[in-house]
Amino acid sequence: MSRRNLTEKQRRQRQEFVSGTTGLTSKQPTEHITEFQQLLQRLGLIEDACHLNEECAAWCRVNRDRRYIPENVLYRLRVKSLYEEEQAPFSLIDNTLVPEPKPLEETEVPDEPSQEQAA
Repeated sequence: MSRRNLTEKQRRQRQEFVSGTTGLTSKQPTEHITEFQQLLQRLGLIEDACHLNEECAAWCRVNRDRRYIPENVLYRLRVKSLYEEEQAPFSLIDNTLVPEPKPLEETEVPDEPSQEQAA
């Protein structure tokens, strides 16, 4: 089939293939909005002052172990979550950096003489 007999759709597909844009979509990836962010939008709050709102504070207390709530909001509410028992490598509140654990050192085990050799 020569180039002159190609339909407009076939020409466009060929050009996309040659340019390397085959299979790409024009849609931009959508940003994921958490339930906490949706709550802030619905109540018209900002994250820095959300701990002062009773409805937001109650939602954060109920959902502290099930939904994403920023660490600084939980800190302002003085709410401990289930995950605070585990030490995180970095905390936004304390500005602490926990050192990485040292790798295990291999120890040499002396070869034990087998019982067959002793007999």
